[in-house]
Amino acid sequence: MTSIDPGTLKLLPHSIGDADVRHFREQGFLAYRDALTQDEISQSMDGLKVLVRRALDPESKFEWRQGNQDRARNYRGMLAKSPVGKFNIDFEAGVDPRTLPPGEADGVARNFNAFDGELPIYNYLGRRHPGIQGVLKGLLGPEVQFHSAMALSKPAKIGGMKPWHQDVAYFSVGNWDGVCGVWIALDEATVENGCMHVLPGGHKIGPLRHEHTQRDCEIADKRLDPARTLAVPLPPGGILFFHGMIPHFTPDNNSEKRRRALQFHYRAKGNDLIPKEEFVKQFRDQNGDAAYCLAGDSRRP
Repeated sequence: MTSIDPGTLKLLPHSIGDADVRHFREQGFLAYRDALTQDEISQSMDGLKVLVRRALDPESKFEWRQGNQDRARNYRGMLAKSPVGKFNIDFEAGVDPRTLPPGEADGVARNFNAFDGELPIYNYLGRRHPGIQGVLKGLLGPEVQFHSAMALSKPAKIGGMKPWHQDVAYFSVGNWDGVCGVWIALDEATVENGCMHVLPGGHKIGPLRHEHTQRDCEIADKRLDPARTLAVPLPPGGILFFHGMIPHFTPDNNSEKRRRALQFHYRAKGNDLIPKEEFVKQFRDQNGDAAYCLAGDSRRP
């Protein structure tokens, strides 16, 4: 495994240059520093605490349920679902945040799903931030469609791995090449606390067989060369743009430092969603094996 030196990262531009576009096309990713101001970082981190407090407030009427213990580890924790819209929070397995002091419960949150409409700062960062939108237009074209939002937290000592996968495996899109993910570090993201790792150039391989394991839906063993892995540590406010087909993962957080990040996905204009049945038929590896990780997947344990 090799690693990017975060000290060499360029400032996020407001429009992308030809060299960076070529790098993205060839390697499948781009990383920059200072995508967010210190105030935007602070607002984003404080906002996650606000959302957990909201979920814990009986007046908010969130639905709480225990994850299925027969499923993969990453889906066994408590889930708090908003009574309005799709917003929900996943918590790490083995701990009930309702039993913790209110100021500590956000420390065991794992995923904040569909959170972009919950506070103005997230809507701004996901849909209107000039630097992010400028780079996206250079990568996907002049008109960019917002696809999804997820805030990702790895609590200190207990933050679990998200195994190797391709994000398009979760998206029923017609054009696999027309998806870009954006991953923004709020805390310093290091190899020790679970920064992103990518397989440079791996977006050109095509769909890779994914299978459901005791951890998650992940790329099958022996499909990747570990020696080609690249770690992408980022300073707070650093940003990673990554192709929807590039294999990537984040390891366990065994450190004393929490790692929080915001993640958004975008689609190129005209890259619309297709029926799940059609996507399932198409998104298969070279041997014809299933490569998708969609909800309702019959291969789930």
